[in-house]
Amino acid sequence: MAGVLVSSTAWGQELSATAKADTDQGAEAGAEAEAPPAEKPAAEEADAADDVKPTVEPVKPASDIGASEGETDHSKVIGHFGIGYLGRQTMTIGLDRTPIAAPVVGVRYWLSDFLGIDAGLGLNYSGGANTTNADGADNVRKPGLFMHMIHVGVPLNFFSRGSFSFQLVPEMNFGWAFTGDQNAADDIKVKDTGLHFSAGAHAGAELQFGFIGIPELSLQGNVGLYVQHEGGATRTDDGTTNVRQGDRTTSFGTTLGPDPWDLFTGSIAAMYYF
Repeated sequence: MAGVLVSSTAWGQELSATAKADTDQGAEAGAEAEAPPAEKPAAEEADAADDVKPTVEPVKPASDIGASEGETDHSKVIGHFGIGYLGRQTMTIGLDRTPIAAPVVGVRYWLSDFLGIDAGLGLNYSGGANTTNADGADNVRKPGLFMHMIHVGVPLNFFSRGSFSFQLVPEMNFGWAFTGDQNAADDIKVKDTGLHFSAGAHAGAELQFGFIGIPELSLQGNVGLYVQHEGGATRTDDGTTNVRQGDRTTSFGTTLGPDPWDLFTGSIAAMYYF
């Protein structure tokens, strides 16, 4: 009987010890589960924030209507020289006002997007002789012709977009011409002279061919309004008397003539920029 009691007591103590151990392990597991996660240092959080980049780019303000947009064909030729045909300039010479022409070739230089400079020169020289006999014994010299035309202008760019720009060009032309003796076979000398002056402005478009990859090449079409003065004279000298007869005209008007092709022969100019 006493042995049974001792065995029972030992078995109860063992059960109590096992239950206590299980209770302690459960408490430790609950404490670990309830413990809050460790916080990151503030320095690590700041570095992580710096690594984040915005995915949306700032919106650029829209261009004002009428203002020149950033990259245009016109903006590519600022600070460059352009060489080309600035328009066919004509004038008259002599009492009968014979028309002669000297196409003006010149340069254009854009100082800025708005302001440029034009300068051109037209020349017309001619001479020769008429021969009657093959041996050249009866040569009659032709009267030489000398004509000069100076052109200056100040192009102003008011609007440009893409390959197109609208310009106003105040300009001035000055020309003079004279001939040699037109009566070389006789003792009476006959010589002609001519004078031209015009001032005004033309307005129109310059179209550069950037849309086909050649922004250096352009065509300019325009119409203008000018005041013009032209005079011609013929001087006759027979050795005794010297007579000068002249005719001059002052006019004001537009540049285009009455024929449709005058738009192309007098108002279209080509330019190539370097």
